[in-house]
This record gives sequence, C-alpha cells and structure tokens, in this order.
Amino acid sequence: SNNVVDQSMLPAATISESGVAIRGSSNNPAVVTSNWTITGNVFKMPVKPADWSAEGIEVRYMTNSVISNNTFIAGSIGCSVVRSSGITVSANKFSGSDAEALEFADCKLCSTKNNIITSAINIGILLDGTYGSSDITLNGDVVSGTGSDCIEAYKGCQNITITSCTLTAAKSGKAINLMNTNIVKVQNTTFIGNGIASMAVMLDTCPGNFSMTGGSVTNFKSCVITIYSAQSGLVTKNVTMSGGTVSGVPTALGKVVENVASGGSNIVVWR
Repeated sequence: SNNVVDQSMLPAATISESGVAIRGSSNNPAVVTSNWTITGNVFKMPVKPADWSAEGIEVRYMTNSVISNNTFIAGSIGCSVVRSSGITVSANKFSGSDAEALEFADCKLCSTKNNIITSAINIGILLDGTYGSSDITLNGDVVSGTGSDCIEAYKGCQNITITSCTLTAAKSGKAINLMNTNIVKVQNTTFIGNGIASMAVMLDTCPGNFSMTGGSVTNFKSCVITIYSAQSGLVTKNVTMSGGTVSGVPTALGKVVENVASGGSNIVVWR
C-alpha cells in the first residue's frame, strides 16, 4: 500500500514488463496466491508502449483479494486481472491506458465498484480471455474519454451484471459491446451519447438472454440496442428493455441478421 511505481520515464518502444506483477503461477491453475489488499498506490507507465506486457499491474491466479483506491496512469493496460476469482476492484482511478483501463481475462466471481475511468485510448473495461470470463459484476463505475467502447465483453463471457454505471460513449462508438456473450443484465445504468456515439448496446453474435431495466439513454445517433449476427443458425432471443427513459435517440432497436442467422422470440425493446 501507498507506493509509487513510476516507469513513465522508460522508452515506450522498449519497456516489456508490468509495473507490478503478482502471480500464483504463470500457467498452473493449481498454484494460486490469495488474500491480498493492494491499495493507495500510484502506477505510472509510458504512454502507448509497444509491448502489451507493459501494464500498470497484472495479477494472475489470484483469489479473494482487493485492489482499491489506486491510481493507474498510461501503460498498455492499467490493471489486468487474469485467471483469478473473488477479486474486487474498487474506487480506483484510471487514465491514458492504451488497450484498456481494466481487464478481466478468464476470471470468475469478480466485481468492480465505483471505479473512475477518465480516458483510455481504446476500451474502458474489457472482459475476455481464452475461454471468457463469467459471473462478473460491474457496479457504479464511471467510464468516459475512451477511444472505443466503454465496456466490451468478448467471446465466451457469460453471467455479466452491470449496475448503476455511468457510460459516456465515444464518437461513433458503443457504450456496451457484447460479442458472443450470454446472459447479461444491465440495471439502472446511465448511457450518454452526446449526439456523437452510435448506440448504447451492441449484441454481436450473441444468443440473447439480455435484459436492460431502469436507467436512462440519451442522445445516440443510431439506436438504443443493435442485434447483429452473421453466424449461420444462430437465433438471438430474450432481449428485453423496460422501466428506463430514452431521449434523443432515433429508434429503439436496430437489427441486422445474415447467413440464416435470425431474431427469435421475446425481443421487446421500446423507445
């Protein structure tokens, strides 16, 4: 706690290590490290490093730990949580990361709370991994200033809950981009398009099982939710939106399906 890790003076072209790396193992899931509290630190890395290993902090094969009240500046990723479970990432401040500010890769049963991301060259929060992350809860995070999506979930992610977040989307971008992701709940979240962002939510090659309740959606150029799929035989169903407010958005639902993909039953999205 209360350390300053400053590698910002190192050349972005050659730095190839994290500011801090804490690993139970690099590749053995049977070896874990647990019960860490990482708090009150400042991690400063070079802007746009060439090597994606140049993260502010990476934790790998870690369980039941807390990363809170830290400041992450630049680097490839501010905070990367990999193949870990029971990790809480809360009340941190992120700015200037290249790939994403915060990543959960192949994680399960992890959560965020009240993080503030004021800028990221690409993505704010990324859920991904070789197999995808599951049972992830994002709560009260504020994301703005991204070059791409505020929140992105990639292939294999499932059981994701996003609650009471404030997401200001980038020009022509999406607040939430779900790719081949299943079972997502969005609750009481504020989506801000500022008249320049494309849509609040993209369901890209998803089976559906998406619900959005409460919250508000304002000033997106295209729509609230887009359903897209070009995967033959995929049926997207159970996509619902209720109880929130929408203003300054041309239409509620945009849908593009190709190659015998189709929209299935229980798609209820209103404006």
